[in-house]
Amino acid sequence: IPGKDPITPPFIPSKDIKPFVDWRSGKFVSDVKMQGVCGNCYAFSATGALESAYMIKNNKIGVSYSDQQLTDCCGTNGFGCNGC
Repeated sequence: IPGKDPITPPFIPSKDIKPFVDWRSGKFVSDVKMQGVCGNCYAFSATGALESAYMIKNNKIGVSYSDQQLTDCCGTNGFGCNGC
């Protein structure tokens, strides 16, 4: 909105704020994935956050990004990413 401060969130009256939101019921979080014995929790955390942000912004459900791709690419830069 032109002329509106982009940092200040819009005012929401307290009567309109829900005391609890179960994001799973709206399908705004992806299904639980199994990390197994791998040490790549960073990949699961990153893809989970991106999936949720995409689903909320685009109102689409069932988006799933590849944890394995992040794990595979991480090791190419000489970092010890503990992936499988």
